Amino acid sequence: MLLYKPESISLYFPALYVENIYKRPVSQPTRFRLADVAGIKKMPKQKTHKGMKRRFKVTASGKVTHRNANRGHFLSHKGGKRTRQMRNDNIICGAEAKLIAAAMAPGL
Repeated sequence: MLLYKPESISLYFPALYVENIYKRPVSQPTRFRLADVAGIKKMPKQKTHKGMKRRFKVTASGKVTHRNANRGHFLSHKGGKRTRQMRNDNIICGAEAKLIAAAMAPGL
């Protein structure tokens, strides 16, 4: 706690007084977007969910498809009919499809 003003010490001890110690640091000027300068406030951008982007695809007609599970490895002990049926992508329908399409909508 200072019992004296910083200006008064410089009168008596000018060599000991360093001006920058007593001043608050000046913050760097922030960069503004053109919309902020013009007075138009924009909400933050909606972002695509990256995990869903990798796992799902929205077709041109709006259907949501995904790759079948159990297609990564150990295919030799699975039957031929089973592996053939797993080659095609599945289509998701109903409420889940709406949620997935909504999460991926900003990137469409």
